[in-house]
Amino acid sequence: MCNHRNYSLISITILRSPVIGGVFSNPSTRWPEVFGKIVLLKEHPYLLPCMVAGGIAFFTFVIGFLGLKEASRKRPIEHRYDFIADTHL
Repeated sequence: MCNHRNYSLISITILRSPVIGGVFSNPSTRWPEVFGKIVLLKEHPYLLPCMVAGGIAFFTFVIGFLGLKEASRKRPIEHRYDFIADTHL
């Protein structure tokens, strides 16, 4: 069975990554009035696209962590103390 929604999400992700890298690369020469005085972006011209991609990934993680319900059933935690019997004191 084919799930077209998954294929569209993969396509969006594949297209989004080069766009982020191309638009935000070398920001100190592309937008000197905004990023021209930041020495870190002059020394590392690809830091901004990495930060943008990392921010999107972190935002997605937070939304998933807070918004998704736990899929597994609630089970009591079983404590196993077998490892204590195997060790020699």
